[in-house]
Amino acid sequence: IIDHLYEIVRYPEQIYLNKKAKRGSFCFVKRVANTDYLCSIEIVEEEIQVATAFRLRDSEYIKNYTSLWDWGNGNPHRSALDTPEESTNAPQ
Repeated sequence: IIDHLYEIVRYPEQIYLNKKAKRGSFCFVKRVANTDYLCSIEIVEEEIQVATAFRLRDSEYIKNYTSLWDWGNGNPHRSALDTPEESTNAPQ
């Protein structure tokens, strides 16, 4: 993971809003050598830090997270544009 950490953080393929109970604000997901990796990013005193990173063995793990951006289309995910009052798929 350490060998690919820069690549995961610098060039993620998907960005998700992390769940409130988890450490970090955002989750970056990237496929490297046919393996998906997740990296949780934390903002601490205006500095970006890696909270954790791991191999994403179960594709279902991330399915209930709010998608903010996907490299596939380069645009923010629909739910990222919702206001909190309008959001229908934001985590509760």
